[in-house]
Amino acid sequence: QPIYESSTTLMIEEDGGMKKEIFEISSYMKQETMIKNQVEIIKSRTLAESVLQALLSSPFEKVWEDEVLRKRSDKVNTNDMVLILQQNTKVVPLKETDIVQVKVTAPNPDLAAFLANTIALEYYKQSLQVSRGEITEIRQFLEEQLSSIQKELQQAEESLRVYKEKEKVAALHE
Repeated sequence: QPIYESSTTLMIEEDGGMKKEIFEISSYMKQETMIKNQVEIIKSRTLAESVLQALLSSPFEKVWEDEVLRKRSDKVNTNDMVLILQQNTKVVPLKETDIVQVKVTAPNPDLAAFLANTIALEYYKQSLQVSRGEITEIRQFLEEQLSSIQKELQQAEESLRVYKEKEKVAALHE
């Protein structure tokens, strides 16, 4: 039986758009580590479970069952399906780039393409969710700081008012 491979590429961007110094070695090592981290996230069980959920609610569910799961003589559970998906997926960072290639094999070319594209889409959704979470945390922090500073300002204004009354300070207006 023929096996088809489909691939997609993802550009991994560093959060915050920080600029790298041209000759700064540590920034290149950080970039390499960040790319490796993203490769592991793409290969993760969590992402595979999301892809599987999308697959099982897609028109390719029947193709998946007929062409991938029929090879199995035993009953297949969700854990097995996630493992099958992970075994048929390779994630390869392209040397000296911020690009990662995701390759998926399947006995059906349309299924292989669907899975590669769905991995990219689910990775994007997951990254977006993380970014939104970080933004929410920053916003909450700033709101807490604003509240604290407003209280301090009110106390300072009240202290100034009390001082002016006590010392009988008059403001001269122009």
